[in-house]
Amino acid sequence: MSESEQNKIPPSVSAWTRETFDKAVRQLIAGGLIDVEVIEARPFWTLEDQIVIGQVREANASVVFHWVICGAVPTDHIGSELAATPRDVARHLSLKWQLDADRPGIDPSEAERLRQSAELLYGLTERDDIWQ
Repeated sequence: MSESEQNKIPPSVSAWTRETFDKAVRQLIAGGLIDVEVIEARPFWTLEDQIVIGQVREANASVVFHWVICGAVPTDHIGSELAATPRDVARHLSLKWQLDADRPGIDPSEAERLRQSAELLYGLTERDDIWQ
């Protein structure tokens, strides 16, 4: 069984997971980051009451989707071509947030939040037990 099959969230996921993910998807749509009709948005992996990683498929994309992360970390998204599994999403965004934190002109408190979130995600990617 592949990592992506192992980490599929069953229909009985917690209310927190569903509410957190739904809120993040609405935020991305309202912000214009996902700008077409969404046909499927589902949580895919969760660290309960902390982080949700899910997928959002758009109406015109049968194979391509966005990975979305939310919870105790900044809500963010990347294209499916950048990561194959939720663990890969965490690795990718950890690096992205580290780089973003060092951008010139970024607010110091936002930079600190990005660094802390990047460190949290990186630490999680090193733990095999939560990805199996």
